Amino acid sequence: MLPVLDTSVTDGPDTSSLVDATPLVRARGLTRRRGPRTLWDDLTFDVAPGTSVAVTGPSGSGKTSLLSCLGLLERVEAGTLELAGVDVTRISHATRRSLFRGTVGHLFQNYALVEGWTVAANVDVAFIGTRTTHGARVERREAALERVGLGGYDRRRAHSLSGGEQQRVALARLIVRSPRVVIADEPSAALDPDNVGVVLGVLDDLRLAGSALVVATHDDRVVAWCSDTLDLRPVGG
Repeated sequence: MLPVLDTSVTDGPDTSSLVDATPLVRARGLTRRRGPRTLWDDLTFDVAPGTSVAVTGPSGSGKTSLLSCLGLLERVEAGTLELAGVDVTRISHATRRSLFRGTVGHLFQNYALVEGWTVAANVDVAFIGTRTTHGARVERREAALERVGLGGYDRRRAHSLSGGEQQRVALARLIVRSPRVVIADEPSAALDPDNVGVVLGVLDDLRLAGSALVVATHDDRVVAWCSDTLDLRPVGG
């Protein structure tokens, strides 16, 4: 069961003035299998700076697996994948780790917070591997938390927050990192309209700053917001 690629443009925002000629994500002939099953084969697409691509398709079509490969959490079986001009299918573990920390930012469906840590500690994970002074870390963290409506939450424990608040902590961490490539897995799942607005607002800030966004979603609002659509569908499904 192989996927079909739909690269039709949606009615999302006009990003023509932001698009650079060099894609930040460049995929050519990607193949990924899970056991005897092929999730997708010969998958080819680009994601330019300042654009957002919605990855759609039914459950089991390989959306999360594709995001994991783009986000350097899994490897493809065949094809080439370039992130910010680096072929990640042919790099050392050290280079891969450096790209993971410095180029790619994740917005996980489960938020990926350490529940026993404070909000401040969870956001400060974004500074690992950087030479940022304590004062600069505090300033950037507080600005990010204010942006997502969580000013003053620094000392709250993650487990004491609602799902929407935890998602906003994850967004603040993403703001602090300002990654060139953003990978978001179902960012609007189970959120109320206000929180969806916050999520899309932050993602739009990153897009306007020149990041390339790849977003797996079942949400028509998110699909309409994105610049393009990558539809993974079983052939004949």
